[in-house]
Amino acid sequence: MGLDETKQEAFQAIAVEVAEVLKGSFGNWRLELLGDNGFECRLYLLASRFVIGDEYLFVLRSDLPTQELSICGEHWVRVQGSSYLGQDLAGEGYQQPLNLLRENLTR
Repeated sequence: MGLDETKQEAFQAIAVEVAEVLKGSFGNWRLELLGDNGFECRLYLLASRFVIGDEYLFVLRSDLPTQELSICGEHWVRVQGSSYLGQDLAGEGYQQPLNLLRENLTR
């Protein structure tokens, strides 16, 4: 957790509405993502990171309706218009066209 995040409230879990499945299958239209509780290798679910009403793309491990959101790798990006915003392993932010991601997933 970065220094700027230490005073923010972290949620144990967040409920997500599934709007679209880009690859594979997922039979649930609601998803519960579990965050870190202080001693797990999971992402801290901060209100500043996951804003209600914003759109995100998640990489899931299975079709279970409750899943952990790991910090080992990049498992989520924020969708903004026709682009998605992420962060590389060095912590640098990037922006890519969403249609390019869609094309790569259908190959």
